[in-house]
Amino acid sequence: MRKITFLSIACFLAAFQWTSAQVSTEKRLEFELKDDYVGESIYTFGEEGLIMRSVSQRSDGGNREWKFDLYDTDLELDKTKSVEMPKSYYSDETTFSDERLHTFFRDKRGNCKLVTAEAKNLNIIEVEGKMNRKLYTSQLAVLGDFCYLKATKKSGGAFLISMNWKNGEMKTIPVTISGVNAKKIQLKNFQVLKESNEIFLYAQVAVSKKKTESYIIRLNDAGEIVSTFKLSRKGDYNYLAITAYKLDQDKYIFTGTYSSKFTALSSDGMFICKTEGDEISQLEVYRFIDLDNFLDFMPKKSRSKIEKKKKKMADKNRDFAISYQLAVHNIIPVEDGFIFLGEAFYPTYRTETYTTTSFVNGHATTTTQTRTVFDGYQYTHALVAKFNDECELAWDVCFKMYSITKPFYVKKFISVSGMEEDELKLVFADFDRIISMTVDMEGDISQDKESKVMDKEKVGDKTLYSSTFIRHWYDNHYLVYGTQLIKNKEDKSVKKKRSVFFMTKLAYE
Repeated sequence: MRKITFLSIACFLAAFQWTSAQVSTEKRLEFELKDDYVGESIYTFGEEGLIMRSVSQRSDGGNREWKFDLYDTDLELDKTKSVEMPKSYYSDETTFSDERLHTFFRDKRGNCKLVTAEAKNLNIIEVEGKMNRKLYTSQLAVLGDFCYLKATKKSGGAFLISMNWKNGEMKTIPVTISGVNAKKIQLKNFQVLKESNEIFLYAQVAVSKKKTESYIIRLNDAGEIVSTFKLSRKGDYNYLAITAYKLDQDKYIFTGTYSSKFTALSSDGMFICKTEGDEISQLEVYRFIDLDNFLDFMPKKSRSKIEKKKKKMADKNRDFAISYQLAVHNIIPVEDGFIFLGEAFYPTYRTETYTTTSFVNGHATTTTQTRTVFDGYQYTHALVAKFNDECELAWDVCFKMYSITKPFYVKKFISVSGMEEDELKLVFADFDRIISMTVDMEGDISQDKESKVMDKEKVGDKTLYSSTFIRHWYDNHYLVYGTQLIKNKEDKSVKKKRSVFFMTKLAYE
């Protein structure tokens, strides 16, 4: 069974400065890894507490146990409930709102199940359905009584699947654009705007091998298409990431990244677009290479090389661009404009060596070969930029991230705690450090602190490895969680090395 230990700290065991505030570790929980359960995931619900979801390693009678643990804000276990799931089902996608955690399961035959855990009392609601087994699903989101999934078919075509989390009602909504062959439509991503009960689909259409067009499709909360319009192609750009914010009735701001190459995954810059109805009233693009501070995260020597190359290309009347992949946050509205926040990353690979043995005329021949294997995304830096109400870039600032953790999926490390007195509060965690900063509305980083959180369970603990994340929880409280490999030579009552999943509650005073 899982072994749980905890540490409750009444005083400041660890503290560092973040603006004028003190940070204290209020409590830490440890869960031994390599026990009966794996895949621990954390979902926070403000003052309702948090849910930790995990799955049993072994199947019993062909089923696996998916366990949901509800903790209160003091990190005390309140309730535990389990769901038995056939081992042929796999967890496809997860999303959570302010009140509920939704997990979508499916098997290869198209059978699916949606499991909803309510944060208030851990009430579990299970509904079942059937979908086209040839559809590939991703990106689960919830709006009202429905969960939505992005779906594609290998033969072509894009779809949005809705499933009522209360009664299991399912509907497959084809993504259509007037005058466009459905098989040429690629659904890049979609976004739920809860405040206005709308869904935005961001689609791409291949016009030729060298040209694409981007479309924005707006749906109401019933999954009905309300409007479709083409994003103006200023300079024939390929829009890669798009996020929306509603200004007023039928008025929206869209921002994101773009590339000048139509097959590229990396972006050359960012854009901001203002619309009214189905018409674009303003669209501006900004190349990364032209930003004032985009290269600040680089060593001086690297910056100098890029600047020289930029000048050399300009002298020849040729464009020069630098490309990055960005995990783009939702637009942050401020009093006189909007804040763009993106985290830059690139894929990394490693080379593996393996041997194969073949038999020729009864003689064994061993051959050594190598292969390239994806080794996760390396995050390098973050970009914060402010636009005024006229979509003009007011300022930009970058800061180094270069996280030790390299996730195998695109994620956002930075937690935004909101705006306070015209200052944007940002914080992210890496290894056993917490990096926090305050960016004011003039683009100045007024605080940039990097500190260790010394909240180990045992005297003599030394962290050898840590995959750490931080999330704003409620009020002035944050939750730090992840996995750690800890070494201890002093305490004879514990293993010299132990692997744990941990949760730590921090308070900013």
